Amino acid sequence: MVSRSSLNNRPPETRLRETDSGRYTCLAQSRTGSSQRSASLLVVGGDDPQAARSFQRTPALKALPAQPTRPRVSDLTNASVTLVWAPPHTVGDAPLLGYTLESYTSEGETRAGQWRVVARGLVRTRYTSPLEAGRPQVFVVRAENPLGESPPSPWSQVVVVGMGNEGDVATKVEHTPSLLGRRLNLTALNTLSATTMKVTWQVSTFATYPR
Repeated sequence: MVSRSSLNNRPPETRLRETDSGRYTCLAQSRTGSSQRSASLLVVGGDDPQAARSFQRTPALKALPAQPTRPRVSDLTNASVTLVWAPPHTVGDAPLLGYTLESYTSEGETRAGQWRVVARGLVRTRYTSPLEAGRPQVFVVRAENPLGESPPSPWSQVVVVGMGNEGDVATKVEHTPSLLGRRLNLTALNTLSATTMKVTWQVSTFATYPR
Protein backbone atom coordinates (compact mmCIF):
# COMPACT_ATOMS: atom_id res chain seq x y z
CA MET A 1 0.00 0.00 0.00
CA VAL A 2 1.30 3.46 -0.88
CA SER A 3 1.14 6.05 1.89
CA ARG A 4 -0.59 9.39 1.46
CA SER A 5 2.67 11.26 1.98
CA SER A 6 4.44 9.38 -0.83
CA LEU A 7 1.53 10.09 -3.18
CA ASN A 8 1.63 13.81 -2.35
CA ASN A 9 5.36 14.00 -3.06
CA ARG A 10 4.94 12.89 -6.68
CA PRO A 11 4.45 15.36 -9.54
CA PRO A 12 0.73 15.99 -10.30
CA GLU A 13 0.85 14.17 -13.62
CA THR A 14 2.17 11.00 -11.93
CA ARG A 15 0.25 11.08 -8.65
CA LEU A 16 -1.40 7.67 -9.19
CA ARG A 17 0.11 4.52 -10.65
CA GLU A 18 -1.42 1.17 -11.50
CA THR A 19 0.61 -0.33 -8.67
CA ASP A 20 -1.36 1.87 -6.25
CA SER A 21 -4.44 -0.29 -6.81
CA GLY A 22 -5.62 -2.04 -3.70
CA ARG A 23 -7.86 -1.80 -0.66
CA TYR A 24 -7.38 1.22 1.60
CA THR A 25 -8.64 1.53 5.17
CA CYS A 26 -9.11 4.75 7.13
CA LEU A 27 -8.94 4.17 10.90
CA ALA A 28 -9.96 6.86 13.37
CA GLN A 29 -9.04 6.28 17.00
CA SER A 30 -9.50 8.23 20.21
CA ARG A 31 -9.38 7.53 23.92
CA THR A 32 -13.03 6.47 23.87
CA GLY A 33 -13.04 4.12 20.86
CA SER A 34 -12.29 3.56 17.22
CA SER A 35 -14.08 3.33 13.86
CA GLN A 36 -12.91 2.42 10.39
CA ARG A 37 -14.08 2.43 6.79
CA SER A 38 -12.49 0.68 3.80
CA ALA A 39 -12.64 1.25 0.05
CA SER A 40 -11.03 -0.34 -2.99
CA LEU A 41 -9.03 1.68 -5.52
CA LEU A 42 -8.38 0.53 -9.09
CA VAL A 43 -5.95 2.61 -11.15
CA VAL A 44 -5.95 2.07 -14.95
CA GLY A 45 -3.74 3.55 -17.65
CA GLY A 46 -4.88 6.59 -19.61
CA ASP A 47 -4.69 4.65 -22.87
CA ASP A 48 -7.59 2.39 -21.86
CA PRO A 49 -10.77 4.32 -22.83
CA GLN A 50 -13.03 1.35 -22.14
CA ALA A 51 -11.87 1.18 -18.53
CA ALA A 52 -12.11 4.95 -18.13
CA ARG A 53 -15.78 4.89 -19.18
CA SER A 54 -16.58 2.42 -16.39
CA PHE A 55 -15.66 4.89 -13.63
CA GLN A 56 -18.03 7.41 -12.04
CA ARG A 57 -17.41 10.47 -9.93
CA THR A 58 -18.02 10.26 -6.20
CA PRO A 59 -21.59 11.53 -5.65
CA ALA A 60 -22.12 14.93 -4.06
CA LEU A 61 -23.35 14.94 -0.47
CA LYS A 62 -26.77 16.20 -1.55
CA ALA A 63 -27.16 13.07 -3.71
CA LEU A 64 -27.06 10.92 -0.57
CA PRO A 65 -29.89 10.57 1.97
CA ALA A 66 -30.05 12.95 4.90
CA GLN A 67 -29.46 11.45 8.35
CA PRO A 68 -32.39 9.63 10.01
CA THR A 69 -33.66 10.86 13.37
CA ARG A 70 -32.15 9.76 16.66
CA PRO A 71 -32.98 6.10 17.48
CA ARG A 72 -35.47 5.99 20.36
CA VAL A 73 -35.89 3.13 22.82
CA SER A 74 -39.46 1.86 22.46
CA ASP A 75 -39.12 -1.44 24.34
CA LEU A 76 -36.50 -2.77 26.73
CA THR A 77 -35.93 -6.16 28.35
CA ASN A 78 -33.00 -7.74 30.16
CA ALA A 79 -31.91 -9.37 26.89
CA SER A 80 -32.81 -6.95 24.10
CA VAL A 81 -33.72 -3.39 23.14
CA THR A 82 -36.15 -2.28 20.43
CA LEU A 83 -35.21 0.95 18.66
CA VAL A 84 -37.38 3.09 16.40
CA TRP A 85 -36.49 6.10 14.24
CA ALA A 86 -37.99 8.30 11.54
CA PRO A 87 -36.85 8.34 7.87
CA PRO A 88 -34.58 11.14 6.59
CA HIS A 89 -36.31 14.29 5.39
CA THR A 90 -34.67 13.83 1.96
CA VAL A 91 -33.56 10.61 0.25
CA GLY A 92 -31.11 12.20 -2.21
CA ASP A 93 -30.96 11.56 -5.96
CA ALA A 94 -32.00 7.90 -5.82
CA PRO A 95 -34.64 5.77 -4.07
CA LEU A 96 -34.03 4.78 -0.47
CA LEU A 97 -32.75 1.21 -0.12
CA GLY A 98 -32.81 0.78 3.65
CA TYR A 99 -30.93 1.42 6.87
CA THR A 100 -27.79 0.32 8.68
CA LEU A 101 -27.81 0.16 12.48
CA GLU A 102 -24.51 0.51 14.35
CA SER A 103 -23.67 0.32 18.04
CA TYR A 104 -20.84 1.47 20.27
CA THR A 105 -19.96 -0.72 23.25
CA SER A 106 -17.92 0.79 26.04
CA GLU A 107 -15.02 -1.19 27.52
CA GLY A 108 -14.67 0.98 30.63
CA GLU A 109 -12.96 4.23 31.59
CA THR A 110 -9.42 3.12 30.77
CA ARG A 111 -10.04 1.01 27.65
CA ALA A 112 -11.32 2.06 24.24
CA GLY A 113 -14.62 0.67 23.03
CA GLN A 114 -15.58 -0.40 19.54
CA TRP A 115 -18.17 0.50 16.90
CA ARG A 116 -19.79 -2.43 15.08
CA VAL A 117 -22.53 -2.97 12.52
CA VAL A 118 -25.61 -4.50 14.16
CA ALA A 119 -27.68 -4.95 10.99
CA ARG A 120 -27.66 -3.86 7.34
CA GLY A 121 -30.39 -3.60 4.72
CA LEU A 122 -33.19 -2.85 7.18
CA VAL A 123 -36.35 -1.83 5.34
CA ARG A 124 -38.35 -0.93 8.46
CA THR A 125 -37.63 1.95 10.84
CA ARG A 126 -37.64 -0.44 13.79
CA TYR A 127 -35.20 -3.10 15.00
CA THR A 128 -34.72 -5.30 18.07
CA SER A 129 -31.10 -5.84 19.05
CA PRO A 130 -29.72 -8.27 21.65
CA LEU A 131 -27.90 -6.79 24.64
CA GLU A 132 -24.80 -7.96 26.51
CA ALA A 133 -24.73 -7.77 30.30
CA GLY A 134 -22.34 -5.26 31.81
CA ARG A 135 -21.73 -3.39 28.55
CA PRO A 136 -23.21 0.12 28.10
CA GLN A 137 -24.27 0.59 24.49
CA VAL A 138 -25.37 3.48 22.26
CA PHE A 139 -26.80 3.19 18.75
CA VAL A 140 -26.80 5.23 15.53
CA VAL A 141 -28.57 4.58 12.25
CA ARG A 142 -27.69 5.48 8.64
CA ALA A 143 -29.91 5.63 5.56
CA GLU A 144 -28.71 4.27 2.24
CA ASN A 145 -29.55 4.76 -1.43
CA PRO A 146 -27.76 3.28 -4.49
CA LEU A 147 -25.22 6.15 -4.38
CA GLY A 148 -24.10 5.64 -0.78
CA GLU A 149 -24.84 6.09 2.91
CA SER A 150 -26.04 9.11 4.85
CA PRO A 151 -24.20 10.66 7.80
CA PRO A 152 -25.01 8.89 11.08
CA SER A 153 -28.01 9.88 13.12
CA PRO A 154 -27.55 11.42 16.58
CA TRP A 155 -26.69 8.91 19.30
CA SER A 156 -29.45 7.02 21.05
CA GLN A 157 -29.71 7.00 24.82
CA VAL A 158 -27.24 4.75 26.63
CA VAL A 159 -28.62 1.27 27.35
CA VAL A 160 -27.03 -0.56 30.28
CA VAL A 161 -27.59 -4.16 31.39
CA GLY A 162 -26.33 -4.74 34.93
CA MET A 163 -27.12 -6.39 38.23
CA GLY A 164 -29.84 -5.10 40.53
CA ASN A 165 -29.71 -4.80 44.32
CA GLU A 166 -31.10 -8.31 44.83
CA GLY A 167 -28.66 -9.92 42.40
CA ASP A 168 -31.16 -10.01 39.54
CA VAL A 169 -30.47 -8.63 36.07
CA ALA A 170 -31.57 -5.02 35.70
CA THR A 171 -31.67 -3.03 32.46
CA LYS A 172 -31.83 0.75 32.38
CA VAL A 173 -31.61 3.65 29.97
CA GLU A 174 -29.30 6.55 30.75
CA HIS A 175 -28.88 9.97 29.21
CA THR A 176 -26.29 10.16 26.44
CA PRO A 177 -22.96 11.12 28.04
CA SER A 178 -21.77 14.62 27.27
CA LEU A 179 -18.43 16.40 27.54
CA LEU A 180 -19.72 18.53 30.41
CA GLY A 181 -17.14 18.46 33.17
CA ARG A 182 -14.41 17.12 30.89
CA ARG A 183 -11.47 19.02 29.49
CA LEU A 184 -10.45 18.78 25.82
CA ASN A 185 -6.71 19.05 25.22
CA LEU A 186 -5.57 19.90 21.68
CA THR A 187 -2.60 17.63 20.93
CA ALA A 188 -1.87 18.27 17.23
CA LEU A 189 -2.91 20.46 14.30
CA ASN A 190 -1.58 19.43 10.89
CA THR A 191 -2.28 21.00 7.49
CA LEU A 192 -2.90 18.30 4.86
CA SER A 193 -3.78 20.49 1.88
CA ALA A 194 -5.07 23.94 0.97
CA THR A 195 -8.57 22.93 2.08
CA THR A 196 -7.97 20.17 4.64
CA MET A 197 -6.45 19.95 8.10
CA LYS A 198 -6.19 17.22 10.72
CA VAL A 199 -7.07 18.07 14.33
CA THR A 200 -6.19 15.66 17.14
CA TRP A 201 -7.40 16.05 20.70
CA GLN A 202 -7.64 14.13 23.96
CA VAL A 203 -10.52 14.03 26.43
CA SER A 204 -9.23 14.27 29.98
CA THR A 205 -10.88 12.88 33.09
CA PHE A 206 -13.62 14.80 34.84
CA ALA A 207 -12.44 18.22 35.85
CA THR A 208 -13.53 20.18 38.90
CA TYR A 209 -14.84 23.68 38.27
CA PRO A 210 -15.78 26.31 40.89
CA ARG A 211 -19.49 26.83 41.36
